[in-house]
Amino acid sequence: MHLLCSLATCLVIGLWRTTDSSPTSSDRTDDAFKLPTAFPRVKTNASSIAPSLLEPYDSAVNVIDLNQPNDEERVGFFDEEALSKALLELENSKVFLDHLHPSHFFAGINAQEAQEEQVMADFARWIKYDDAFGKKYNTDRVYKNSVIQLMDTVKDEEKLVSLLLAFAKVPDEHDRASLLKRELRKAKLKLLKPDFIKWREDNLRPDEVYDMMRIGLEKRLIPSESAAKWYIVFQEIVLWLYYVREFNSEQKLYLANHVLFLLVEKRGQEEVVLFLHWLREESGLLNSVSMADTLQELMLLAYPETVDTMLLLWLGSDMRPYDVYERLVFAARRHMPQEVSPEEKQQFLLYKLIQWFTYIDVYVADGRFIFTDDDTVRVMIDFGTYFASEEVVESLTSLISVDGMEDRAIRLLVVLISKHVSSFDRATRNKLLRLIFTLHV
Repeated sequence: MHLLCSLATCLVIGLWRTTDSSPTSSDRTDDAFKLPTAFPRVKTNASSIAPSLLEPYDSAVNVIDLNQPNDEERVGFFDEEALSKALLELENSKVFLDHLHPSHFFAGINAQEAQEEQVMADFARWIKYDDAFGKKYNTDRVYKNSVIQLMDTVKDEEKLVSLLLAFAKVPDEHDRASLLKRELRKAKLKLLKPDFIKWREDNLRPDEVYDMMRIGLEKRLIPSESAAKWYIVFQEIVLWLYYVREFNSEQKLYLANHVLFLLVEKRGQEEVVLFLHWLREESGLLNSVSMADTLQELMLLAYPETVDTMLLLWLGSDMRPYDVYERLVFAARRHMPQEVSPEEKQQFLLYKLIQWFTYIDVYVADGRFIFTDDDTVRVMIDFGTYFASEEVVESLTSLISVDGMEDRAIRLLVVLISKHVSSFDRATRNKLLRLIFTLHV
């Protein structure tokens, strides 16, 4: 208990300063809230978080109100005839019909008859036309135009986000959907800029600003919330993080542990764990990977009870054992408070090491990935100090006395001594081999 209290109160990690990055095809936003269903060797209450947070398609899309006269004769998202004619003109390199703006093709939707596939197909066609229109008439960036039109037309943000999340599932449209979501975030950030300026002039700390922003009014999420609702709330947290970045850019200090403790207080541990995983998978905002890594490391140290859920999420995104070791074991060693006794430190690090071995077992269980004992030893050495091999020997020797770890520890010691300990003299190596032989016998 003393160790956990020390970890929660003594960590000081400086908050990042970052810049926007461009979205890439690795953006996995629409999968980021999903929890894997199996992690057999780790007890978890993950099912209480959200059994199906992000459905691939949300039924709310079917009832989008486009604030346009409803055409009972037309089943679809747009004016099919006008859109088809305009696309044909485009393909023939002719002038667009009277320079019609893309918004012309929003014609309403018959919620009772329209099919999901048709809605998405129509939406993809509109984006294609919007792209061509923007290039031909040298308008501002097409995706920005698209988002502005969507924001002006689809007044319900939850329905709009549902549409974008569903669009990301359309084959070959993932990158385009990511750009649309990024532009939506930028448009919202632009609206907040005047407030940001005023709050900075008033020298308001981020914890004060949190309660003044929309996120301060949002209740904690529950599993039954729609996928779009989760996405919207997480985006609002990101907007607050932008203010934290601006606050720190003026030589002020709002540390990563301040960010984490406030989010846990306001949103709860389970929601924050999911947010950090989503943030790491999301691209195109702040420096999402390094920010999420920093906060995840701190989360595991300050709230070790969240480790099972974190491991589930990492497993679901196929995170490599190398990366898990860095966040789970190496981070614990790096941030260990100085006042922790050597015995407590060793006990805590062994606990983290066993959790890492558990992750490896599940990671390779279905045969899709290979991670050998040699790989395991290499990772432990890579993250060691100058005397890495000796540290690994000490850790593995200690593991021999842990129930269920003896065979694994001996196997890894044999690999270490036979392949990775060129610095050991022969006498030391023989001594270790005799120890292993004695224990094994």
